[in-house]
Amino acid sequence: MKKPLNFLKGATIGALLGSVVALLLGADPKKIGKDIIKITSNIAERIATETEKAKGLTKDKYEGIVDKVVGEYSKDKKIAQSTLKKVNKELKAKWLEVKKEFGKK
Repeated sequence: MKKPLNFLKGATIGALLGSVVALLLGADPKKIGKDIIKITSNIAERIATETEKAKGLTKDKYEGIVDKVVGEYSKDKKIAQSTLKKVNKELKAKWLEVKKEFGKK
């Protein structure tokens, strides 16, 4: 049972991180530092971990997880608040993909 969860977690992290990086790369790639890529990677991984732990995952619970995790990075001076808002919005928009990958309602 553990292997499917790890596979799903990896797939979810990939989907989340891919969308966030694509969002950031939509801007000038030269402006995206390694710190921002690392932060967004950490955000996506934490969201995937929290999502995996959630019982009876719903859209509201998922959005709460996104708000909580992204909010924890709001004090980090290495990433602009405007960028975090975009990341938050993009991650919330991925609800249907997350729902599908976790096979939950």
